[in-house]
Amino acid sequence: MAEIVTIARPYATAIFQLAKSNGSLDDWSLELDYLLELCNDPNVKNFLAHPQATSRDIESVFLGLLSNKVDRKVCNFLRLVIKNDRLHALPLIRSIFEKLKATEKGKVDAIIQTAFDLDRQDLENLIKMVSKKISKAVNPVVKVDKGLIGGIKVQIGDKVWDMSVSGKLKYMASSLSK
Repeated sequence: MAEIVTIARPYATAIFQLAKSNGSLDDWSLELDYLLELCNDPNVKNFLAHPQATSRDIESVFLGLLSNKVDRKVCNFLRLVIKNDRLHALPLIRSIFEKLKATEKGKVDAIIQTAFDLDRQDLENLIKMVSKKISKAVNPVVKVDKGLIGGIKVQIGDKVWDMSVSGKLKYMASSLSK
């Protein structure tokens, strides 16, 4: 997995810097979404899986499908990705681009695990609390994990705040076994 991240990061960083300098971050997000949608089309997937499809064939098909639908810079980006046989990294390129964009806008992804579904008001209060604690806007990714028994667990990057019942029990068991 580390290898594909190593492949995707320079592409994502380059298009992020280009989009930032042009003030077109949101446009690039839409274009990358469109490219991924196109790549996930069953007919395109079949074509890409064909063993005799060359880079030139793939480029020709994609540029034909994209004609007048995306910016010239996006076509140039796609040419480079296809030429270097990196089309498989496109989902990760988009993901890294979106993370860079969110960071630029002062937003961070927060994985919020709860033991039960939260109602909208509780979720909004939790997001406000987390935002205040880290002094940044939060893009929440909420997951229900019944194994937590109760409480919540919040992960932002490599920081984890475990306020769950199962986390407290693990901590107590660890403390008692020393």
